[in-house]
Amino acid sequence: MRVNCIAEKEAIRPYYVEQILIHLKSHGLVHSYRGVHGGFSLACDPSKLTVADILTSVEGSIKLAPCLENSCSRAPQCVTRLIWEKATDAMNRIFSQTTLYAMTEQAESILELEKWTHEI
Repeated sequence: MRVNCIAEKEAIRPYYVEQILIHLKSHGLVHSYRGVHGGFSLACDPSKLTVADILTSVEGSIKLAPCLENSCSRAPQCVTRLIWEKATDAMNRIFSQTTLYAMTEQAESILELEKWTHEI
């Protein structure tokens, strides 16, 4: 798929799409093709590619609070740090358990439901 096509479908700027795709390519998640029929395609099985794989390749480690990335001097007595750690773990567990294929299936179900409700 071409950058401009993705940008149009997702209503985001082509430059931003290109930056995302560069990260995905450098992590081996997409292939790029040059030329008239060029563009990008998935480099791996969507049933094995997780949201965590995608986010990590684009953003790096995902933490809900900056203090989880860099230990601060108050960490041992910080009452909120444990909550942030648990919330981050829960979020990352969901990301790790959700595949691109599952998201595609969910999107197709939503589109089918919308189509069906508009026909009534």
